[in-house]
Amino acid sequence: MKKRVTMRFKVSLHDNNIHKRLVACVAWNSTDEIYSCGEDHLLVCWHLENGTAHPTVVTEFSNDFYPTDMQWHPHPNHTSIAKKSSLDVLLITTADGKYHLVNKNGRIEKSINAHMGATIVGRWSNDGSALLTAGEDGLIKIWSRSGMLRSTLIKANLPILTSSWSPDCSTILYSQGANLILQSFNSNSKSHKWHAHDSLILIACWKNNLILSGSEDCRYKVWDVNNNQLLYSSGIGDYPVTAISWCSSGNYFAVGSFNTIKLCDKNGWLHSMEKVNTGSIYSIAWSSDGTQVAMACGNGKLLTGHIIDRAYMKKASWKLNLRERYFPTFLQVYTLRRLEWDNYEAMLIKRKVIEVKEVGNEVHEVLEISDRVVHLEFGFGHLVVITPAQCHIYSVTNWNTPAIFNLKRSIISAVFLAERHFLIVEFSTMSLYNYQGRLLGTPRWKGFTDEPLYTPCLSLCADTLVIRNETNKKCSEFGKQPSIVSVRNGMVMVRRGDGATVATSFYNLFKHLYEHTSNKRLKEALSICRIAQNEILWTCMAVIATDNKDLHAAEEAYAAIGRFDIVDYIKYIKSLPNTTEKCAEMALLAGDLLAAEGILLQSGLIKQAIHINLEVYNWNRALELAIRHKRQLEEVLNARAKYLHIINKNETNQNFLTHIENISTPQLANKENNEKKIYAKNNVEQTDVK
Repeated sequence: MKKRVTMRFKVSLHDNNIHKRLVACVAWNSTDEIYSCGEDHLLVCWHLENGTAHPTVVTEFSNDFYPTDMQWHPHPNHTSIAKKSSLDVLLITTADGKYHLVNKNGRIEKSINAHMGATIVGRWSNDGSALLTAGEDGLIKIWSRSGMLRSTLIKANLPILTSSWSPDCSTILYSQGANLILQSFNSNSKSHKWHAHDSLILIACWKNNLILSGSEDCRYKVWDVNNNQLLYSSGIGDYPVTAISWCSSGNYFAVGSFNTIKLCDKNGWLHSMEKVNTGSIYSIAWSSDGTQVAMACGNGKLLTGHIIDRAYMKKASWKLNLRERYFPTFLQVYTLRRLEWDNYEAMLIKRKVIEVKEVGNEVHEVLEISDRVVHLEFGFGHLVVITPAQCHIYSVTNWNTPAIFNLKRSIISAVFLAERHFLIVEFSTMSLYNYQGRLLGTPRWKGFTDEPLYTPCLSLCADTLVIRNETNKKCSEFGKQPSIVSVRNGMVMVRRGDGATVATSFYNLFKHLYEHTSNKRLKEALSICRIAQNEILWTCMAVIATDNKDLHAAEEAYAAIGRFDIVDYIKYIKSLPNTTEKCAEMALLAGDLLAAEGILLQSGLIKQAIHINLEVYNWNRALELAIRHKRQLEEVLNARAKYLHIINKNETNQNFLTHIENISTPQLANKENNEKKIYAKNNVEQTDVK
């Protein structure tokens, strides 16, 4: 069972400010590299190393270059390194109505006049094949990756201050005054518009099936796209909401306003609020692995970080009050994870340190990881730790020597543990590993696409991987946006969208059936089936009883599911006097023809071995046995001829044709000899009469 502790902020200070004026936008190029651009016309790269950001000026643009939005090309996670380098393209929109494609070195590859007035929004599609721009002229335009205009999708009356792609890139979200509007690319679909706020909407973003919006009415709201319903509305804050952004997993989001930063879960509930002296937050960006956040501030400062304990927060806040006016501030947001399994407790206490305790004993382990922890999962006797480049697997029986292997990709969406293996979800692919670190496989299915996998729709157990189709949006009895907290001993704890935790139960009869049959306790297993009277349970019992060669249990199970043909066959098996034949027929009932044939051949029952092959129409094997043992050849050929006559087909099997000819010639010769003998005998009798 997992227990999540309230997320907290930590503030660290660094004496390396580069920007001298407002920072308008910020974007992550990798998990340790941030780019920022501001009204001082500077493009700055911040390299993160051991919690410290080292800035470097990439380039200085012209004096009329005032950025409004910025985003790196979202190259697919499976892209090769060579191809990835060619996709390092930075999209920057500016106040002069243009958008620019800039390479990693700061050189402008292409500048395009897109709008009359300022180009306010520039967003790559999720697959990186296209981009949109929105401007003060009320237009939203769709462009190819190379900068060619594809279409003008929206022609609105008011300036468009915010816009976002849907997860599947089939719909565009944008704002008009206090309204939010959804416009599909399908020309036959009408737009969907609703009144979202009491004042001008400044920012909105879309993740999975949820939309976030922030407004001058000092509120932020969470909307359910599928049901067109409001899930959460915040209280009225002190200042307008100027920035808002989902993390990559969609489990939580950050909200920025004047001197205020908030961290909330996907249901809208506030986990932490931090006051900083940075002016308004104009842009928020999460790293691709969802563990770090960067924020652009009105006073030229940049905030970055992770999640950690309240104690660290208090110390950092004290330092901030002394130095915030003189040095740049880096907000570090850490997620404190406390995981429980059995009588063990694991907690991430620092970026690279995990503390493990065994409740009730004196066992206390401190695990120091070589790199920062991205994901942490605990269960089934193993602790799985994910860093940006590696996976560490610890066993509760040995904390000193973990199994370690390198990850193929750096973006990990989720980790699911099961009894004998675990699943790593990497953007749009999945990899299954055992707890020794060996790759077991990469699941694929019909209709598999390269779209990002929605992790709440995935579940893993000892022998099954379940993937729910996202087109089916029902989850009815638990309200909107429910999530499973824990599953144990037939009880499921579900947290509803309003934060309430609901307990429900499910049948664990299948688990008990498996335990009884594994221990050869078929009587107890039958008792469970009789009590439950469940068709699936009886079907499992029928298969297990057949494999265990228990005819009485199998007969009752097959009768319970209405397979009376098999019941008659079982009665026939019971009537056989020969034990060897019974064993062979039982093997045949279980579908093991080779075992049935082997049992008969070892006992010298050649005729019966040939007969069971004829029963299942295994013609070649029946003919082979008849020839090898020189028995029943004519019976096999006759059975084959009768079968072909019924289905109205001619013989095409060369083996049968050859033996039919070999047998037919002697039979004709014998017939002629017999006819000659009869003719000769008749002549002798006639001569005697004369």
